[in-house]
Amino acid sequence: MILLNSNPKEKEEIYRILIENAMDSLILCDEKLNLIYTSPSTERIFGYNQDELNGHNAFEFFHAEDISEHEARLKMIIEVKEFSSIEFRVKKKNGDYIWCDVATKAIQTDKQENRIVVVLREINKRKEMQEKLEEFGALCDMELNTTKKYLEQLISRLPLALVAWDKDCKIKTWNPKATQMFGFSETEFLEKSPEDLFSLTQSPCPIKSIWNQLLKEEQAIFVGENKTKDGKIIICNWTNMLLRDENGDPNGVLSMIQDITDKKKLEERLRDIEYSLSGVKAGESYLIGSIQHSLKIAFDLLSHGVKGLFIVRENPDSLIKNYNFNREDIILLSKKPIKQIKALNDLQDIAITITKFLNDSGGVVVMGGIEYLISRYGFNPVFMMIQEKRFEFLDAGATLLVPINLATLDSKEKGLLESELKLLD
Repeated sequence: MILLNSNPKEKEEIYRILIENAMDSLILCDEKLNLIYTSPSTERIFGYNQDELNGHNAFEFFHAEDISEHEARLKMIIEVKEFSSIEFRVKKKNGDYIWCDVATKAIQTDKQENRIVVVLREINKRKEMQEKLEEFGALCDMELNTTKKYLEQLISRLPLALVAWDKDCKIKTWNPKATQMFGFSETEFLEKSPEDLFSLTQSPCPIKSIWNQLLKEEQAIFVGENKTKDGKIIICNWTNMLLRDENGDPNGVLSMIQDITDKKKLEERLRDIEYSLSGVKAGESYLIGSIQHSLKIAFDLLSHGVKGLFIVRENPDSLIKNYNFNREDIILLSKKPIKQIKALNDLQDIAITITKFLNDSGGVVVMGGIEYLISRYGFNPVFMMIQEKRFEFLDAGATLLVPINLATLDSKEKGLLESELKLLD
């Protein structure tokens, strides 16, 4: 984990390192998509250097067919306040086009100038896989023998590990990518259980719960730790589909498995950096002087995949509009629901809700309205609840943000709160 203070030079250095070493192409444009800056990875991926791109418009490098089809949607995406993406073919210097996921976000500089951040990620392999899967669907109506031969070739060439197992939890199909990912050959793992692929640190094994979910929903997605033949722990995304026999009865599972270890590590690194730049740490609890400061910190963390819970006495519409919070993540401190937002007015119910959130996913909790709770229940019960919750946040590696006007408290009450929570300026 990288720890930084709020020194602007340190922040600038961190962002420079991230941009220069990013696998994706990062581009800064004005509001008309004229190019202002391109990251070093742009030349590595597309072949153009900075001088060749200066003065050009981003639309010049998009395939004309894609622009005509998606221009209105792209303009709408540019105007929203969060990263949104669309797939485009982008022209390389040699004249070839490659498929890219083009994500954009509108920002505003200190000088109130509108800028567009564009992130381009090459997705040629993903498009190829989609085309192969589409071919697979188109060939399902062919003669059985022809389909069987094609399926065998498709399975052997899929860029995902493909494992099929029966209702007795015995593996029946094991493609070359599975061998590459886990290290076991087909002959070594056929007839074994997929349970043998899961790390001993992950208890209980999820295979039973995957099967139970498939019986209810036909599909189940799971992310967890797997182990390779040499004992290495990797993080994999399992997409599981229920298989049925000719009578329609469940008789097995098709699992498509993707190694996302590197992706998870990068997400964790970016999340740690965002925590540090926001001045907070996972597992800590803080007193903050304003609700706006708390919501800004939570918004920054949510943009990097951290889950959030917001217990407030603010207008829920403003939280949704200004911070893009999900409606179901907002709880009002009120006697009755307002605008279909859940309401709580009891300390015990609030405590239970926070505990459930920490057990389900963890993340960041903004617990506002402390002055309101103190006026209803007195300082001591509210303080005792915060005392109890602080250790739950520590155990879950989550962050508690408590906005409060300390001037509303006497010196003893202020001292007690500061003894349990860190004061964040």
